[in-house]
This record gives sequence, structure tokens and C-alpha cells, in this order.
Amino acid sequence: MSSARRSDLSWATLIARLILGLIFFMAGVWKVFTLGPLEHARRLFVEPYAESFLPAWSLWTTGTVIPVVELTAGALVILGLFTRPALLALGAVLVAVTFGHLLDEPLYQPGATAFTPFVFDSYPASHSLLMLLVWGFVLMAIARAAGVEKRAAWLIMALVASHWVLDWVTHAPDIQLWPGSAKFGLELWNSIPGTFAVESMMWLVALGLYLQHRHAKNWKAGLAFWSFVVVTTAMWAAGPYGPPPPNERALAWFALIGWVAVPWAGMADRGYAREKNRSA
Repeated sequence: MSSARRSDLSWATLIARLILGLIFFMAGVWKVFTLGPLEHARRLFVEPYAESFLPAWSLWTTGTVIPVVELTAGALVILGLFTRPALLALGAVLVAVTFGHLLDEPLYQPGATAFTPFVFDSYPASHSLLMLLVWGFVLMAIARAAGVEKRAAWLIMALVASHWVLDWVTHAPDIQLWPGSAKFGLELWNSIPGTFAVESMMWLVALGLYLQHRHAKNWKAGLAFWSFVVVTTAMWAAGPYGPPPPNERALAWFALIGWVAVPWAGMADRGYAREKNRSA
């Protein structure tokens, strides 16, 4: 790797590390010094989950420890010290919080729409148009710092922002232009045939564009890619007809297991090479 390439990757890593560390560090500052770990545990863990299957000692322990972990690990990530264990600790925080949110608010209501029973009430920090533009620019800056050419970096930003358009077409009115604005949605999910027609066309076009100038390096790469395509397509197609989860606990575990799709997709993508590299 050239020295220029190493420098680009170093800058990209620094930007990503500072942003991620700052998010967790500031959350930890508020929870430790303003709210207090014990009050954090009582208000956000013990009381909301008192009727759940989780034992009280686990709620007090988790709710008290998380603010300290966010504060400490966030600071370590910012400083670049013990980065790997700090990131693992923050990853564990995300797993615990995701599990808890899905137990408290499973976002599941049979009949919410014809195609999917999931309900999305409020997520302006990640899905409002303004914040998607912000996150898109952040990713674009990281990509440029990593040496990605300008056109590709702008494409990354556009892809992040385009998520709002896709949600606007499919969702019930639950997405915002900015946090606090009115909510919008064209409710495509209220039509099963319409959803199958529109989303299947988009899926096929996306696969075609991806494979147009790529080939599998070996049979393992092809297996990883096509198994991912088949499984995700089957799960999507079965959505309107599958039985509801038996309880909130099962839904929470299913949501966590679903994260396996991320490394699975990454493994599939790494196994494919652009056509220009075929002779290399």
C-alpha cells in the first residue's frame, strides 16, 4: 500500500473514530454527571421492565454500568487508546439497548399495514430527511478522507439520503422532513400487490446493476452471495403471510439475530471482483 493510501485511510479512520467516540462520550457525560447512574438505571431500566422476565438485579446492574461504559469507552475511542476493547464494549451496549427497546416497544402491531405489521412511531435522528443528509455528508467526508474519488463519495451521500424517498413511498405517515416536522408517507405497504410489484422491480434492478461488472472469485463467493439473495428474498416475500411472533421476547431475539445479515453481505461482497480485474 502506498504512503498516500495509508495516509488517506488514517484520516478516514480518525474522522470515524472521533464522531463515534464523541456520540457515546457525550451520552455518557449526561448520564453520569447530570442524570446519575442509579437514576439512569431506575428510570430507564428498572421501572420500564419491572414486569418483564428480566430479574431486577440484572436491570439495576445493566442500567448502572452502561453510563460508565459509554463515558469511559467513548473517551478511549476519541483518544485512540485501547480502541478495540472500547469498541467491543460499545457494541455490547448497543446490543443491550436494542434488546431492551424491542422488549419495551416491540414496534409490532398486527394489521398495521397490509404488507408488514411493524410500526415505526418516532425515529427522526436516523430517518428524517435533514438527518439523513447530515449522516450522508458524514459518510461522504469519511469516504473522501479514505481516498474515494469525488464522484463515488457523492454517490454514497445520495444513497444515504435516498432512504428517505424509499420510506416516503412505502411507509404509513411516520417519517419527517426534520425532527419535529409533520409526518409523511404514501402507504405503499397497504397494498400487497403494489408492494410486490414496486419492491421486486427495485430489487432486480439493484442486483442487475451490482452484477453488471462483477464476477465471483470462486464458488464460495458465489454461494455466499446467492444464498444471501435467496434467504433475504424469501423472508421479504413471506412477510405478509407469516405468523406473528409468539411474544415480545421472541421478536427481540429475532431482531438481534437479524444483524447476521451485515457480515453475511460483507462476506458476499468481498468475494466478488470487478470485471476489469478478471485478467489480474
